[in-house]
Amino acid sequence: MTGNSQDLDIEAEQNLWKAVVLQALLDAAGQSRGTFARWPEWKHEAIKTEALRWLLYDEDDFFTVCEMAGIDARVIRQFGSRLERGETEAKLLVVHFRDSFYRKKRPLGENEDEYDDEPGEDGTDPASFY
Repeated sequence: MTGNSQDLDIEAEQNLWKAVVLQALLDAAGQSRGTFARWPEWKHEAIKTEALRWLLYDEDDFFTVCEMAGIDARVIRQFGSRLERGETEAKLLVVHFRDSFYRKKRPLGENEDEYDDEPGEDGTDPASFY
């Protein structure tokens, strides 16, 4: 295994903050409905509104979280604008990002440093999202 425990800690922390950004994008895209189907519609709308407010207008935590995640805040903010406009393509990209984020790397062989990072069935490279 390459890298030391400090590198692994940094990667784990960065993944945690990426998950925070991802959840905000999912909420802004209205994707919490599937997870919390029993919630009333007003609650889903409140979550979506709060996520969009954070993605588009927050001047404090948003930039810090993006920095900790290793993500360009400007890109996420532009993407949030697309979600606010209701762009179907943006909503689909959020779902694709979620799926690639949670996809586990599978070892290829005995060498722990080798992983299956082949492009998905649709030809996209999961690593390009992060």
